[in-house]
Amino acid sequence: MKRASVSIMTNISEGAGRRTDKDFINFLGMAHGSSTEIENLLVASLDLDYISIETFAEQEEYIHEIQKMLNGLMDSLE
Repeated sequence: MKRASVSIMTNISEGAGRRTDKDFINFLGMAHGSSTEIENLLVASLDLDYISIETFAEQEEYIHEIQKMLNGLMDSLE
């Protein structure tokens, strides 16, 4: 989960430094992929009783907000 979290911010950063919107969108897509990886790991963590349902719900809300922001940014660039 730590690696996927870092991947989100590094892909956004690297994409922002690219010269074209097309490249930026590509990196935002990779960041979104990392966010879905985190979402799936949250489900696995809940299923394995590593986290409580309350923690799951809180973290799921955060990751969905991040996904909405990434989608909005990608839409604005297309």
